[in-house]
Amino acid sequence: MKNSASRKLRYLTLSAMFAAVVYVLTSLQLFKGLLPNGGYVHIGDAAIFMAASILPSPYAVCAGVVGASLADILSGSVGWVPATVVIKAVMALLVSSKSESVLAKRNVGMSLAASAFCAAGYLAYELMIYGPGSAFATLISFLWLVQLIGSWAVFMGFGYAMDKVKIKGTVLRKI
Repeated sequence: MKNSASRKLRYLTLSAMFAAVVYVLTSLQLFKGLLPNGGYVHIGDAAIFMAASILPSPYAVCAGVVGASLADILSGSVGWVPATVVIKAVMALLVSSKSESVLAKRNVGMSLAASAFCAAGYLAYELMIYGPGSAFATLISFLWLVQLIGSWAVFMGFGYAMDKVKIKGTVLRKI
């Protein structure tokens, strides 16, 4: 068994790698500018779900918050960072589990719940910032469903692959 400092460093390294993946998948903006609020749709939440399924909760939260916040900041959507910090942290906590598999029943179900929370959270933030007209227009655009379903589908695909190679039972056990 590795000592505590070594284990923490390995988790920190994995967390930084997941933050980078969250950033990249979030920065690959789908439907940029089609949302009434100027926001964008992405599949970065899939990486948050993966991090939450693999890492201990504090590391998964940091990976999701750092990666998604960097994507907001570097894309010029700085005003959304306060919502991103809260929403992505809660999403990671909802999915986080100590199961031996990535696609444990809990993770599959909670990733859908986390996606719904994400959509509702950003909609509530938009309502506060831009008012009901913008929030209603975003709601009826249904583009948020692309992000919800897309991120969940990507998570399911990568989770299936990670479970096939037993990432949690072999590779991560060595940490």
